[in-house]
Amino acid sequence: MTPKPKNDRLAWFKMDAGAFIADTMGLSNNDVGIYAKLTMLYWASGNQLPQEEGILKRKTGITSNEDSLALDSILNEFFPINEQGIRVNNNLDRQLEEIKEISQKQSRNGKLAHVQKSSFTNKVTDEEISAADF
Repeated sequence: MTPKPKNDRLAWFKMDAGAFIADTMGLSNNDVGIYAKLTMLYWASGNQLPQEEGILKRKTGITSNEDSLALDSILNEFFPINEQGIRVNNNLDRQLEEIKEISQKQSRNGKLAHVQKSSFTNKVTDEEISAADF
Protein backbone atom coordinates (compact mmCIF):
# COMPACT_ATOMS: atom_id res chain seq x y z
CA MET A 1 0.00 0.00 0.00
CA THR A 2 1.90 3.02 -1.30
CA PRO A 3 0.64 6.53 -0.57
CA LYS A 4 -0.12 8.67 -3.58
CA PRO A 5 2.58 11.23 -4.45
CA LYS A 6 1.78 14.80 -3.46
CA ASN A 7 1.51 15.93 -7.09
CA ASP A 8 -1.03 13.19 -7.86
CA ARG A 9 -4.36 14.69 -8.90
CA LEU A 10 -6.07 12.07 -6.77
CA ALA A 11 -4.30 13.26 -3.63
CA TRP A 12 -7.48 15.11 -2.59
CA PHE A 13 -11.13 14.24 -2.28
CA LYS A 14 -14.36 16.20 -1.96
CA MET A 15 -15.72 16.59 1.52
CA ASP A 16 -19.38 17.40 2.00
CA ALA A 17 -19.30 19.50 5.17
CA GLY A 18 -22.97 18.86 5.94
CA ALA A 19 -22.59 15.09 5.54
CA PHE A 20 -19.41 15.14 7.64
CA ILE A 21 -21.17 16.99 10.47
CA ALA A 22 -24.17 14.63 10.24
CA ASP A 23 -21.93 11.55 10.17
CA THR A 24 -19.86 12.67 13.15
CA MET A 25 -22.71 14.07 15.25
CA GLY A 26 -22.49 12.52 18.68
CA LEU A 27 -18.84 11.52 18.32
CA SER A 28 -16.28 13.00 20.68
CA ASN A 29 -13.67 15.35 19.22
CA ASN A 30 -11.14 12.55 19.61
CA ASP A 31 -13.39 10.17 17.65
CA VAL A 32 -13.87 12.78 14.92
CA GLY A 33 -10.09 13.03 14.64
CA ILE A 34 -9.78 9.27 14.29
CA TYR A 35 -12.53 9.27 11.65
CA ALA A 36 -10.84 12.09 9.73
CA LYS A 37 -7.47 10.30 9.82
CA LEU A 38 -9.07 7.08 8.62
CA THR A 39 -10.77 8.78 5.66
CA MET A 40 -7.55 10.51 4.63
CA LEU A 41 -5.50 7.33 5.08
CA TYR A 42 -8.07 5.36 3.09
CA TRP A 43 -7.99 7.82 0.18
CA ALA A 44 -4.22 8.38 0.21
CA SER A 45 -3.66 4.62 0.19
CA GLY A 46 -5.74 3.93 -2.89
CA ASN A 47 -9.05 3.36 -1.10
CA GLN A 48 -7.80 0.72 1.26
CA LEU A 49 -6.79 0.58 4.89
CA PRO A 50 -3.89 -1.43 6.26
CA GLN A 51 -5.08 -4.95 7.06
CA GLU A 52 -2.63 -5.37 9.94
CA GLU A 53 -4.06 -3.88 13.14
CA GLY A 54 -0.67 -2.69 14.43
CA ILE A 55 0.06 -0.71 11.27
CA LEU A 56 -3.43 0.80 11.26
CA LYS A 57 -3.06 1.88 14.88
CA ARG A 58 0.37 3.39 14.25
CA LYS A 59 -0.79 5.31 11.19
CA THR A 60 -3.79 6.71 13.05
CA GLY A 61 -1.90 7.49 16.25
CA ILE A 62 -3.82 5.03 18.42
CA THR A 63 -1.89 4.46 21.65
CA SER A 64 -4.43 3.88 24.42
CA ASN A 65 -7.03 1.21 25.05
CA GLU A 66 -9.72 3.92 24.95
CA ASP A 67 -8.57 5.05 21.50
CA SER A 68 -8.38 1.43 20.36
CA LEU A 69 -12.02 0.90 21.31
CA ALA A 70 -12.96 4.13 19.51
CA LEU A 71 -11.06 2.97 16.42
CA ASP A 72 -12.95 -0.33 16.37
CA SER A 73 -16.29 1.47 16.74
CA ILE A 74 -15.51 3.97 13.97
CA LEU A 75 -14.23 1.26 11.64
CA ASN A 76 -17.40 -0.77 12.12
CA GLU A 77 -19.65 2.23 11.52
CA PHE A 78 -17.89 3.97 8.63
CA PHE A 79 -15.67 1.28 7.10
CA PRO A 80 -17.72 -1.94 7.06
CA ILE A 81 -16.14 -5.17 5.88
CA ASN A 82 -17.29 -6.21 2.40
CA GLU A 83 -17.82 -9.71 0.99
CA GLN A 84 -14.09 -10.06 0.28
CA GLY A 85 -13.24 -9.28 3.91
CA ILE A 86 -11.88 -5.81 3.12
CA ARG A 87 -12.91 -2.59 4.85
CA VAL A 88 -14.59 -0.14 2.47
CA ASN A 89 -16.00 3.36 2.57
CA ASN A 90 -18.82 3.64 0.06
CA ASN A 91 -18.65 7.44 -0.22
CA LEU A 92 -14.93 7.53 -1.04
CA ASP A 93 -15.21 4.50 -3.33
CA ARG A 94 -18.02 6.24 -5.24
CA GLN A 95 -15.90 9.39 -5.58
CA LEU A 96 -12.96 7.41 -6.93
CA GLU A 97 -15.19 5.71 -9.53
CA GLU A 98 -16.59 9.10 -10.60
CA ILE A 99 -13.07 10.49 -11.00
CA LYS A 100 -12.01 7.44 -13.03
CA GLU A 101 -15.04 7.80 -15.30
CA ILE A 102 -14.34 11.50 -15.88
CA SER A 103 -10.68 10.77 -16.56
CA GLN A 104 -11.55 8.03 -19.07
CA LYS A 105 -14.03 10.32 -20.80
CA GLN A 106 -11.49 13.14 -21.00
CA SER A 107 -8.86 10.74 -22.33
CA ARG A 108 -11.24 9.42 -24.96
CA ASN A 109 -12.21 12.96 -25.99
CA GLY A 110 -8.55 13.95 -26.22
CA LYS A 111 -7.74 10.94 -28.37
CA LEU A 112 -10.76 11.67 -30.56
CA ALA A 113 -9.68 15.29 -31.06
CA HIS A 114 -6.15 14.19 -31.93
CA VAL A 115 -7.31 11.54 -34.39
CA GLN A 116 -9.77 13.96 -36.01
CA LYS A 117 -7.11 16.63 -36.43
CA SER A 118 -4.66 14.18 -37.96
CA SER A 119 -7.05 12.55 -40.41
CA PHE A 120 -8.71 13.84 -43.56
CA THR A 121 -12.09 12.53 -42.54
CA ASN A 122 -14.21 13.16 -39.48
CA LYS A 123 -15.45 9.56 -39.49
CA VAL A 124 -13.43 8.02 -36.69
CA THR A 125 -14.41 4.73 -35.14
CA ASP A 126 -14.07 3.69 -31.50
CA GLU A 127 -11.53 1.10 -32.67
CA GLU A 128 -9.33 3.84 -34.16
CA ILE A 129 -9.59 5.87 -30.98
CA SER A 130 -8.77 2.84 -28.84
CA ALA A 131 -5.85 1.93 -31.10
CA ALA A 132 -4.38 5.42 -30.84
CA ASP A 133 -1.50 5.11 -28.40
CA PHE A 134 -0.79 8.39 -26.64
